[in-house]
Amino acid sequence: MSSVSILNQFLSEYNELYYKSLNKAAKDNLSDGLNEIRQVEKIMTNPKFHPTAELKGFYKALKERYSEAYSVYLLGSSALSKIIFINVLAKDSIIPISNNALLAKKFIIKYNASNSFVRAYFYKADMMPINLHTFDMSLLDDVEYFEVFCNAEILKNIEIIKDCDTLDKKALKDSKSADLILWIYDLKSKINKVDIVEKILKKKQSITILTHINKTYEEQELLELISSESKNLDKTFGLNDIYDINLWNLFYEYRLDEKFVFYKTFGTLNKQAILSKTKSLENALNSLKNAKTNIESFYSQKEENPTLQTNDKTSSDKLSKISELIESKLKFARNKRSKTLLKEALNQNKLVDSHYKILFQHYKSLDNAYHAATLKLISKFLQLNDQFNKDVRNTISKSIKKYLDSIVDSILDNIEVIKVRTRPANPSFFDNLTNRLIVYNSFQVNSDGIFKELLDSQSFLARKHKSLITRINHFNIYIEQNIQDSLRDFGNVVQEWIEKGHHLVLQKKPNVISMDTYFSLEEFNLGAFNRLTATHFDTLKDYVDNIHTRLLTLSIWVDTTKKILLECVIQKLNDKFQNDKNLAKERQVAQIKAVDRDFIIDSIIEFLPLEISNLFCTLGSKEFSAISTLLTNESKENEKLIRSKGREIMELRQSMKMATRLIQTNDVSE
Repeated sequence: MSSVSILNQFLSEYNELYYKSLNKAAKDNLSDGLNEIRQVEKIMTNPKFHPTAELKGFYKALKERYSEAYSVYLLGSSALSKIIFINVLAKDSIIPISNNALLAKKFIIKYNASNSFVRAYFYKADMMPINLHTFDMSLLDDVEYFEVFCNAEILKNIEIIKDCDTLDKKALKDSKSADLILWIYDLKSKINKVDIVEKILKKKQSITILTHINKTYEEQELLELISSESKNLDKTFGLNDIYDINLWNLFYEYRLDEKFVFYKTFGTLNKQAILSKTKSLENALNSLKNAKTNIESFYSQKEENPTLQTNDKTSSDKLSKISELIESKLKFARNKRSKTLLKEALNQNKLVDSHYKILFQHYKSLDNAYHAATLKLISKFLQLNDQFNKDVRNTISKSIKKYLDSIVDSILDNIEVIKVRTRPANPSFFDNLTNRLIVYNSFQVNSDGIFKELLDSQSFLARKHKSLITRINHFNIYIEQNIQDSLRDFGNVVQEWIEKGHHLVLQKKPNVISMDTYFSLEEFNLGAFNRLTATHFDTLKDYVDNIHTRLLTLSIWVDTTKKILLECVIQKLNDKFQNDKNLAKERQVAQIKAVDRDFIIDSIIEFLPLEISNLFCTLGSKEFSAISTLLTNESKENEKLIRSKGREIMELRQSMKMATRLIQTNDVSE
């Protein structure tokens, strides 16, 4: 499948998902941040788009963080009041109140749908599951904090943190990450550090609960005290949500004291059963008897000293209202978290888009550089080809002519005119009677002198021969070197772009972006050198090989025939000498022609093979003019390919902007 087809498929499926998501959100009336995250996740992590594990992990982490429980921090100076409040709020005896050292420890209260249990986290050891009602208090100093899990409806979306029991800088530090502050305020308690409390409550949603423990007030006195404290807190800290609750009344109304007894008794029975070395019926009965005695003793004391005179319906209603108010207050934290997470999703999209922008500029730089490089390469080829045609017709052809002239001159210099006497082939009576001889002008070739000149590097003939070979070889090397340099410069443009791409894409690319589908380095970048340069390299290398072969053939022929050509001409002259002698014998001296420059030139041409003539005629040819057209057309096709990559990126950026607008429906960019 081509890159364009993949892109079209992406846009089609993206739009389909986009509108389906919006329609579903409208139907379900869902406008929370989690739904927005899920919509964008569907678009960005579609399996056909090859999402990275990092991108999947990013959206998974966003959803997990969105679903995390909200942190409710208990502020106050009375550990007992805060622990009683936790028990009353959960309507369960989850934390014992009989040990002050235990009350001073840090507790994190979390929700668990199946059952209730407790974990103790030690400073120098691992976590250990425990039973708080039977916990060995001698180990308390080694405990860093307790994690209490409870099946209470109020805890479904929150976790309550009870830590510092002072209103100081530690309380300020511990409460910084809280989503909601619950201030458990004991009536008539003194606030020494108002500035610390102000800092804690300044940027946090808060609820203040006025309570009193182990203090007996007359009804009118209590009402006046509550009114006075409420006004004072409102004036000092600007608090609006202030409630007064008698925690002890609720503690006994929910019969939490009874639960404590049963939890401790049954926990002790269980501990004894596990630790007992001697397991017998008698031991079991004794344990049960002791448990019965403890329970009976508890109820006996409770009847003698009743702690709850009337059903405190008011406090119970207030507690229900506080539970509702907690949920209402957490809407602010939920909206804040939603905006934070959506802002992260938005920033992630912007990060991806910014990388696509870098990638687009990367391909645009290749488009510009490649276009300029091809123009330069083709211009250089045309210049070299034109220079080649001119030099073949001028420089090399003149050098060949000078070389052949030097052969003629050398031969003429080594020919001596002589008188030759010979008898007729068919002498007459008088010829025999007078012993008549035929005398004519002929020549004598000094072969040794000619070959000596050929071997003498300073002779005119040797210099012209060397000059011709040098010119042919020099021009051969010149053409090859210039083409190689031009191809190297051309290839460097693509190679430098690839190396820059490796830096931009491989080193700077965010790991949430996958290159598998759209801009695969393996598919395009690593194959770009061959794809964008192969035809240019092959065509011009063929051109160089063609020129090299022709010039090399000419050079080899000139070099290997330097002696043979002379020998052939000398043989031709020897043949002429013999033919002239035969003409003289036949009394045809008038037909004997003198040995001159034209005769020697004709002799040389006679021995030049037809292939050499054809080769020289094709050295400077117009057949290479089509190369520039071929390279131009190939460059245009490659530029189309590069620009198509740029268009893919631009279209993808448009799609990214659609996803960004989807996130911005909640104004998360503010």
